[in-house]
Amino acid sequence: MSQPINVDLPHRLGKEEARRRIAANIHKLETQIPGGAKVQSSWSGDRLNLEVQAMGQAVTGDLDVEESRVRCKLVLPGMLA
Repeated sequence: MSQPINVDLPHRLGKEEARRRIAANIHKLETQIPGGAKVQSSWSGDRLNLEVQAMGQAVTGDLDVEESRVRCKLVLPGMLA
């Protein structure tokens, strides 16, 4: 199993606006991946749990929405790590 990739994305939107924008646009991820993808997501408070399946691989992760940043943790399958 690979180590997770952690990325902090700073913003100036505030927690509620950042969460609203992510929620309103997460469905667009399916069309942004060449060949298409299946995206499953669910919210647990201010955390978005995410699974993206494409090209026979699955990437899982979560996004924690904070007041001035979004903390992303993605776990790549061994073939992509």
